[in-house]
Amino acid sequence: MASVLSNIAAKDGAAATVSGGILAVDKSGAGTGPFFAAQTLVDTQGVNTATIKAASTAVGATDTSIAVGLSPNSPLPAGTNVLGHVIVDSGTVTAVTAITNALPAGTNLLGKTGIDQTTPGTTNLVALTAETTKVIGVTRNADGSGNLLTSTANALDINIKSGVNANGSATSLNSAPVVIASDQAAVATKGSASNNADAVATIAIADQGMAYGYGFNGTTWDRLRVDASKNLQVNFAASAAGAAKIEGNTYATGDGGIPAMYVRSTAVPANQSGSDGQYEMGRIKNGRVYVRGEPEMFSAVFSTLTRPANTTAYLANQSISDNATAGSVTALSASPSDTNDDPICITEILVDTNDTGLAAGIQIRAWLYNSDPTANSGVGGGNGATFSNKRAGFIGSCSGTFRAFSDGGKARLVPDEGSYIVSVPTSGAKTIFIQYQTLAGFTPSAVSTTLIGTARGFQGRV
Repeated sequence: MASVLSNIAAKDGAAATVSGGILAVDKSGAGTGPFFAAQTLVDTQGVNTATIKAASTAVGATDTSIAVGLSPNSPLPAGTNVLGHVIVDSGTVTAVTAITNALPAGTNLLGKTGIDQTTPGTTNLVALTAETTKVIGVTRNADGSGNLLTSTANALDINIKSGVNANGSATSLNSAPVVIASDQAAVATKGSASNNADAVATIAIADQGMAYGYGFNGTTWDRLRVDASKNLQVNFAASAAGAAKIEGNTYATGDGGIPAMYVRSTAVPANQSGSDGQYEMGRIKNGRVYVRGEPEMFSAVFSTLTRPANTTAYLANQSISDNATAGSVTALSASPSDTNDDPICITEILVDTNDTGLAAGIQIRAWLYNSDPTANSGVGGGNGATFSNKRAGFIGSCSGTFRAFSDGGKARLVPDEGSYIVSVPTSGAKTIFIQYQTLAGFTPSAVSTTLIGTARGFQGRV
């Protein structure tokens, strides 16, 4: 049957007419009636009319819907469809009915539980009861509670029970126990360790084990040893290939050995050790091994004698020196010895001059001393005076004749007595002194001419 909006007016509770009307059913289906009321609809817009369709007809997108309300007192519909979901009333709740039914069985999650992080250490604290067995990661606080603690570096803090020696150097009851795996090799027990195989006496030890250093001998490993001062002991093998040799062994080409090192010294080496009987390094001088007592030649130059600024003629047996006043004559020295107080053997004195007057075949004599001849008024005559000296320090004299050269002359003076002069130098020093005497007269070729003497001979040793 068709339904149409009748002309019956609809009114509200205040008897005011509202838009819409009474939905009526046309019994004839032709729109001519008779009509009877079906539902009362109020159209607040004046244009909405509900659509009624036959049973099992699908609802269209443009169909006008009808609002349907259920009474709170109406019974729930039967069936398994979900009615909706329940939320907690935020208003005042006077009573909550407990859920007494058992939770469903199975592995499905009922929900999730969170930990209150409002105040760390308080709202999220899990306190342990008193325990007798320590577990790594759980420490007992002063209040007796056990807590899992970490440091600021997020490393696990482990506290060892008070009274326990952490380093283990105490009795077993007062030490932290260490667990060894069941397949761990046995640990050496306290007792004695023997080095008898290395020819070292047995030693007692009071520890659980000993550590040794080993050296390989080509076949087996041998323990290294130290002496009482903790110096490593090394034995040199006495063999052709080894560094050590047995006294009396015959030399053979290819014998092994350790090279000997010597200290180079341009001067005479002095004692390096503290006292006699102590070891010290050998010395090399001028590329040769220096051996105390080994003789060597010397050539020691005396100080230059410069005559006064005159050309006054000399007579035989007069002094040739740098000053006419005896007390102002300068001592002329040389150092033929390479070691203080070591003896010398003088074989000749070579004299060089730039004075051509003296060089013209003139004989002279050189007086030698091992102490300063000018000391204590030892010189009795200055330059040009008769030679006169005290005997203190005199060790010998040498004489010879000059040979002339175009620019001067040279004379080789030899000992007046014997073939050489043996003496020690000045006490505590290496020096000797020289003075010159004419054996024939001559006239100097110029003012301030010079004489330079050189002592030559051999170094002796004490």
